[in-house]
Amino acid sequence: MKRHVIIFLMLFSVIFLSNFILASDVAYITKNTNRVDSGFMNVFEEMGLEVDLIESKNVKNIDFSGYKFIFVGDERFRNAKNFPVKNYPSVIANGYYGKEFGLTNKRGASKLVSNSPLKVKTQESIIQVYNRAIFKFLGLGIPYSYLNYKYKKDYMTSIATTFVGHGKKKGDVISYSTQEPNKCFFGITKTKYWTEDAKNLFKECVNFVLEGSNYEENKTIEGYHDVEIIGDYSKGVNGIRIKDLETGEYILDEIAQLECNKKYKISFKTKNIGNFTENITFTGMISNFNWTSLKKNLEPGKTTTTGSKTINMTFDSGFYSLDIFAGIEEDISPENNFRSREVVCE
Repeated sequence: MKRHVIIFLMLFSVIFLSNFILASDVAYITKNTNRVDSGFMNVFEEMGLEVDLIESKNVKNIDFSGYKFIFVGDERFRNAKNFPVKNYPSVIANGYYGKEFGLTNKRGASKLVSNSPLKVKTQESIIQVYNRAIFKFLGLGIPYSYLNYKYKKDYMTSIATTFVGHGKKKGDVISYSTQEPNKCFFGITKTKYWTEDAKNLFKECVNFVLEGSNYEENKTIEGYHDVEIIGDYSKGVNGIRIKDLETGEYILDEIAQLECNKKYKISFKTKNIGNFTENITFTGMISNFNWTSLKKNLEPGKTTTTGSKTINMTFDSGFYSLDIFAGIEEDISPENNFRSREVVCE
């Protein structure tokens, strides 16, 4: 090869690397392109998004303006302060660099583990996000990250919070920015143990950053899965009916005043508002007592009271949260699958 051709190719390479522009949808920043998280990659593929893998050492050489958003996974980086996530739409599934990425005033995100599979609380639902609590071989709890309320930026808006029982909240497990450019923090990073609901929450996170929702798009002629616990159930509060079996009266106070060591009938109604026949799993919980039930083959448009339960309130005096959840696979709007009602036992 002639000398001037070699010089030309070398010059072209320098120019190309110094202003590197790719044409895919997602700029996935990673330390090692051979060790990316397959769970996130699978979701991007399901959503029809093309991904460019960018090694973190090269971020200064990349023009990110051609991407729909930047994605940063759950890795430690030496140069995180150089990532341009503050300037471009970003999905941040990383709990190490909260300050550098503009999520917190100081520190990174905190972590939470439990001896049971972790859950998050949305505005209307309690959602289990991992299918197990402990790493199989390590014997350690499977964590998620959250933005501590003490440190998170004011413009980060809660979408899903930590759920540790009895209404306590420590911070945001999923949080959206309320200023441009769109940004989503997603703390449920152990994709190997995701439930289907966790995957759907991640898709919603991506859709927010893309400035749109796929809810209406999914309502195609092929159909969609959707059930809801009816919120205006007669003689109930927030969709949950409580009947005193001794007097036959329904408890209609906003905070249900109940007597300890007395039986009450808890009931609610669920409707299939999708267009597939569904098998629905119901879970109820109050204090350390929980129950489950299954309704098979609920047809579109039909309702069921399956999951109702008679409870003997053999609890200590105090305030409790009565929570009901109806679960199906691939629910397009899981936020209406959950109802909660405050009760006090005296």
